[in-house]
Amino acid sequence: MRLAGAEDDNGFSPNIWERLGSLSSATRILGSSRSLLLFDELQDLFDGSSGRGNASLRSSKVWFNELLERSRVPGIWATNAAAAMDPAVLRRFVMAVELPPLDESRRAAVWVREAGSEISLEEATRLARRFEVNPASITSAIRAARLIGSGHVDGKVAEEVLAGNVAASGAPPSKPPLSGLRYEPGLLNASMDLDVLARRLESAGPSAHATICLHGPPGTGKSEWVRHLAARLQRKIHVHAVSDIESKYVGESETNLARAFERAEQENALLLFDEADSFLLDRRNGQRRWEISLTNEFLQRLEAARGIVACTTNAFDRLDPAVMRRFSIKVELDYLKPEAAVRLFAVAFGPLVGPIDAAATVRVAGLLRRIGPLAPGDFATVSRRADLLPEPLTVEVLAEELAKEVASRKGSQSNVAGFRGG
Repeated sequence: MRLAGAEDDNGFSPNIWERLGSLSSATRILGSSRSLLLFDELQDLFDGSSGRGNASLRSSKVWFNELLERSRVPGIWATNAAAAMDPAVLRRFVMAVELPPLDESRRAAVWVREAGSEISLEEATRLARRFEVNPASITSAIRAARLIGSGHVDGKVAEEVLAGNVAASGAPPSKPPLSGLRYEPGLLNASMDLDVLARRLESAGPSAHATICLHGPPGTGKSEWVRHLAARLQRKIHVHAVSDIESKYVGESETNLARAFERAEQENALLLFDEADSFLLDRRNGQRRWEISLTNEFLQRLEAARGIVACTTNAFDRLDPAVMRRFSIKVELDYLKPEAAVRLFAVAFGPLVGPIDAAATVRVAGLLRRIGPLAPGDFATVSRRADLLPEPLTVEVLAEELAKEVASRKGSQSNVAGFRGG
């Protein structure tokens, strides 16, 4: 295999004309020999684009088209921006193959492959869930961790390296590390019995179909319940944030949305749009044409979906009525009921402060009642920072940390004596 146009005659970075010259020369010299040409970064041959299909070829179209159609040397052309290329050029290729982003399970497999036995499958799964990145990014983080560790890979070091790389690239922030908090779906304060819903979808098997909208305050367990459902149904889950779908190119957001639905259908995966407000907001309040167009595309895809599609939102009162009619199931998740909050306190913090006996349960109930409405996310947040809290950890210290979470919500004030809001 030959890499065409990778360097100039002096071994330096070539310009566009040197790349094309190298490609043309290689095609003539190799002729019909048993060779394979790889031309990487095909987008170098096109100028900047302000919209889908608007990037123009920098060379003569006639020359380039004949190069593609008459060359007897098989070639592979790689690009990161096929959507912006002229369709007249794209159709000259014998075959177009898309390599979609890896889902969570495949990213975990890359972590295991690159780190070997030095990272457990559980740790790899956690990292795959936190970082929605390509395989090369994972490989680079593992290599850096191995250099730092003198040949040994520490999962926490690799995580810190990758977090820094993601931040430096300007990509959307990665998901925060998951706490060790055990998920307890039975404690959720839902408007319908979620266990019954899960059993019905489970009994339907691979043909299960539902469009689900979960709405309610942040941290009430909407996204985690969908992940729990996917695990229960033994299905892959494809999670998309709005930032994964929206693009600066005109029409590209709709294409990304369509691909998300198509990939989930192909793999019979559960499709989750997390914090999907931009797709669901009332079109009458749309300020830009593309916002309305994206909602229209979402409506069509949601109506035609044949698998399980779930959306979470914190803005139910501002959603488009036409969108809401497309959801077969609408579930509201609210803050925990008092008894559920006490039980979750025991589940989350019992390992830190010791068993919560009857006397401690009464004390916890009194403290939590004075804090105000609590969400499962509050317990997860406090659990994540438990290692940083001063010793000794007590029921009162952990309750104060929960109070701080409640007080941090906009306009919220804790009324627990000795607890400071803000």
